[in-house]
Amino acid sequence: MNEIVPLHGADSDLIELFNRFEDWRPGMGHEFDRAFVKACDRLALNPLIGPPWRGSFRRLLMVHWSLGIFYEVAGNRVFIHGIMDLRRSPGEIARRLGVR
Repeated sequence: MNEIVPLHGADSDLIELFNRFEDWRPGMGHEFDRAFVKACDRLALNPLIGPPWRGSFRRLLMVHWSLGIFYEVAGNRVFIHGIMDLRRSPGEIARRLGVR
């Protein structure tokens, strides 16, 4: 099994998304958190499950949430860089991730 490593940007995204969903509907933040943990479990078992996105980044969809988990694989580690709304422009997502 691979190690999941959420980086600072991903941690910030998780807090922001949890609070946004919880403000919208009490309990929804916890539903999002459970869905994220399940997605991480899938990544730990098969880090190549998300298709290549740009450069070394891959993207795993959280379909029900309209979110993408943007990550890189290095050895037996999966580095999560961000969890972002897929309705953003690809350019905005790339800038956030530091991809040219």
